[in-house]
Amino acid sequence: MCDDNSYLGVSVIMPAYNAEKTIGKAIESALAQTHPKLELIIIDDCSTDDTLKIAQQYAERDTRVQILRNEQNTGVAHSRNCGIQFAQYPWIAFLDSDDTWHPYKLEKQLFTVMETGASLCYTSYALVDEKGKKVRPDYIVPIRTNFNLLLKENIIGCSTVLVSSEVMKVYHFQSDFFHEDYVLWLEILKAGYEAVGCPDVLTDWCYRENSRSYQKGKSLKSRWNIYRDCVGLSLGKSVYYLICYSIAGIRKYGRGGTWKIQ
Repeated sequence: MCDDNSYLGVSVIMPAYNAEKTIGKAIESALAQTHPKLELIIIDDCSTDDTLKIAQQYAERDTRVQILRNEQNTGVAHSRNCGIQFAQYPWIAFLDSDDTWHPYKLEKQLFTVMETGASLCYTSYALVDEKGKKVRPDYIVPIRTNFNLLLKENIIGCSTVLVSSEVMKVYHFQSDFFHEDYVLWLEILKAGYEAVGCPDVLTDWCYRENSRSYQKGKSLKSRWNIYRDCVGLSLGKSVYYLICYSIAGIRKYGRGGTWKIQ
């Protein structure tokens, strides 16, 4: 599809903590990408199960796999930032250790950013359980978003993102917020960088009822803190965007057919 972009390398950042049940599939989905030039940087956050051992087995078989290990458990934001520091390619992609990619994911995204000149690209995704069975309708993203639209709803899933390494030299994940990736996307778009979407479902996001996304009370509080403390919105605007976020969340996690954002 995008042979002219085959020379563009992608550094894949994968934080991992006690992910022995899922990390193998995540790693395999990254290494099976049709885009030929990539490195996979796995950051083990002091796992107490066999996560590190499994990752090392893949590293022994494939030189594209690199492993870092935190000296102490520091969380996903710090782990991603550490991986970014070791990234050597002009594009960076994020893949959590319980998510997986479809084979053409990076290839289609590189084609999109080369065609549009955007600095960030996100994709639609399926919501699945640990066995890969769909548990919610596919989440179909719009082909464009901006800072104001993102305040209403975070349409950018972290494991779907491809972003310029030049951007990531300036911005980083902040561990002070519950949704550290959302804060980062807001900062990037507020600074004027362009983000575009691939409407194709190219990522399978592992959705669990005990996940952070399922903790709606904590998510609402976090979103309020982001609006007020991080973005600096007024009280009125914060209330408005929190209502928008709540409505979008109800639709996103409701059952039924595929829901497409208009």
